[in-house]
Amino acid sequence: MKKVFLLLLTFAGLTSFSQSNTSTEKMKASTSINDMMSKNSLLSFKVLSYNVFYQPKGGDAETFKNNGPYFSPEVKKAIQKAKAGDVYYIEEIKVMGPDNITRKIPGITFKID
Repeated sequence: MKKVFLLLLTFAGLTSFSQSNTSTEKMKASTSINDMMSKNSLLSFKVLSYNVFYQPKGGDAETFKNNGPYFSPEVKKAIQKAKAGDVYYIEEIKVMGPDNITRKIPGITFKID
């Protein structure tokens, strides 16, 4: 089962920490972690929780805990601040697979262009 799961995560692109550049508009239009992941990368996994670390260019960092796939009001507020040079780290992503086992998957980083 472990090999099959690893193969599934590899296919989905979830086996390593990934970094992506995105526009301010796309970042501000996001309402959940699912909007920020590549198409079908979570497949049939349910997002349980994750942490968002917001590092504004030249400013003080902020950290937020989020439950479920949709952004909390605090995370939405931080995302609405997005501007060129800011970086958002989504880490400690916990998901539940179709087998009802909770797993932690690698984080993702978004740098605002």
